[in-house]
Amino acid sequence: MYSKIASHQFVEPTDRTTARPVDLSTQLSCVFLVAAAAISCGLFFYFVGKTAIRVPVYDMLDWLQFYDDRVRANDWLWYLWAPHNEHRIVFTRALIAIDIRWLGGNGTAFAILDTLLWGLALLAVWQIVFTSSRSQTFKIFSCSIVLLLLTPTYIVTTISMPGPGAFMQTPSFALFSFVLLDNETDNAPLRMFYRGCALFCACLSPFGVSAGLLVWPVLIWLSWRAGMSKRWIASIIGTGLTSVTLYLWKMPPKGYQSPLDIQRLIGSIDYGIRFLGLPWSHSEALTWPARVVGVFILVVGVLVIIKSSFKSENLKRAQRIGAALILFAFLAAAAAAFGRVNIPGPTPIRYATFMLLAHLGLFLYVLPHLCVLWDGGRARSLQWGAVVLAIAWLGHQVVVGDFAIREANHYNDAWSRFVEGEWTPDMFHYVYPNREQAITGLQYLRDHHVGWTLTPNPN
Repeated sequence: MYSKIASHQFVEPTDRTTARPVDLSTQLSCVFLVAAAAISCGLFFYFVGKTAIRVPVYDMLDWLQFYDDRVRANDWLWYLWAPHNEHRIVFTRALIAIDIRWLGGNGTAFAILDTLLWGLALLAVWQIVFTSSRSQTFKIFSCSIVLLLLTPTYIVTTISMPGPGAFMQTPSFALFSFVLLDNETDNAPLRMFYRGCALFCACLSPFGVSAGLLVWPVLIWLSWRAGMSKRWIASIIGTGLTSVTLYLWKMPPKGYQSPLDIQRLIGSIDYGIRFLGLPWSHSEALTWPARVVGVFILVVGVLVIIKSSFKSENLKRAQRIGAALILFAFLAAAAAAFGRVNIPGPTPIRYATFMLLAHLGLFLYVLPHLCVLWDGGRARSLQWGAVVLAIAWLGHQVVVGDFAIREANHYNDAWSRFVEGEWTPDMFHYVYPNREQAITGLQYLRDHHVGWTLTPNPN
C-alpha cells in the first residue's frame, strides 16, 4: 500500500491531453513567458495612461466644429456620412457625439471602444490558438506570445489619443471578419450565423478608415481557400460590391499623379517597403534598418501567400487566417504607397496597426509547425529562444513607451501654450498646420461651449 502511494507522489507532471511528461525546462520557460506577457500587458496600459491626449489637436479641432454645425442644423445623417478626405469616419464622429453628450467631452468614449476592440481581438486569436493544439502547455506558450504581439507600446496612441483610434477600429473588424468567416463549427445554423457576422464586420471595417474596403478581396480569397461553396463565394462578392459602391457613392475624387512617372513609382515602392518596416521606419534614424525589415517581411509574406494559394496545400485554419492577415496588411501597404507617397516625413506610426496584423499572421501561419515540434519534444531551443526574445521585447516596450510619453507631452505642452495665446513653430506639427485656422477653431469652441477638454490632463 505504501509503495502505491509513494509512486503516485513522485509521478512527473504530464500534459493532460498528450500524456507526455512535461519536463522542468518546459515548465520554467512557460512560467517565464507568461510573466513576460503579463508585464508587457501592464506596460502597455501604463503607457496608454501616460500618453493620454485629451485636447482637440489637429483633425479633432475640425471635427468638433463640424459636429456643432451639423447638430445645430439637425443634420445627423450627413454628420455621420460626410467624407473626411477619402474616408467616411462614422465611428469617430459617432464617438465624438457620445463623448460630448454623455461622457464629459474628454475622449473617454474613444478609449472605451478601442480597448474593447483590442480585448476582443485578443480573445479571437486566443480562440484560434486553443483549437490548433491539444497540448495544454503549448496553448499557454502560444497564448503568451499572442499577448506579447498584441501589446506593443508603439500603438498606445490608438487608445490614448482619439484621432488615431480609427486605425484600431479598421484592423480589428478586419480580423473579426476573417476569424468568423473561417470557422470550423459542426453546427450548420451556427456556422451560417458566424459567416453572416463576418460579412457584417467586413461592412463595418471601412468606417474607421477606408483601408477597410480591402477586406473584401481578402474575404473572397479566404472563402475560396477554405473550400466554401460557390453560392457563399458569390454572396461575399455581391455583399462586397454593394458595400464598396455605397461607400464610394458621391465620394469626392482625389487627384493622383500619373503612375507612369518613374520617380513616383520608385517613391511608391520605397514607401511601401517602409510601411512594411513599421514601427521602426517611424524613426528617421532607423529608416535603413526598417527597409531591410520591410524587404524581409515582403519576401516571406509573398512566399506565404503564394504557397497558401495552392489547393494542394492542406492548410490548417490558423494558417489560412494567418495568410489572410498578411494579405490584408500588404494591400493596405500598397494603397498607402500609392496614395501617400508625396507626403513628406517619416512613415506615420498609426499605420503600424496594419503591420501588427502581418506579424500576427506570420505567427499563426507557423503555429501548426511549432505544434508539431512541441509534440515531438524538439522545442526546447524554441522555448528558451522565445523567452530571450520576450525579455528583449520588454526592453523595447519601455524605450518606445518612453518616446511615446515625450511625444504626448509635446502635444499637451504645445496646446497649453497655444490656449494661453502663444504660437511657436513646433505648433504647426503639435497643434494645427495653420495658425489662423487654429485660432478660429479655438474661439469657435469657446463661443459655442462645445464640450471638450481645452486644457491637458496632467500625467
